[in-house]
Amino acid sequence: MGRIILLLIVAAFAYGIYQVVTGGLSAAKFVLRIGTAGATLKGSVPGKSDSDVIDFVDGLGLESGNKIWGVPDGDTLRVRFSDGIPANLQQRIRNYFLN
Repeated sequence: MGRIILLLIVAAFAYGIYQVVTGGLSAAKFVLRIGTAGATLKGSVPGKSDSDVIDFVDGLGLESGNKIWGVPDGDTLRVRFSDGIPANLQQRIRNYFLN
């Protein structure tokens, strides 16, 4: 019985570390992946049409391999970014998604 409890504690700890490392990607309401043929959207951005979101992100000229995702945080949505997206574009994206 003690081993099972220990395994459950280790599993919960590992899941917490995973959430921190991925920035909550597994709980995301939407994920935008930038590819060579443009952005693809999984899920939806609240209050925005999918085609408008993709057009906006495609117009930013982001490099292939980058990701943008939205993670629920209470009543709000936090927008997260992969490391290849510059700070000025991160702010522009936040403004678009959250306004």
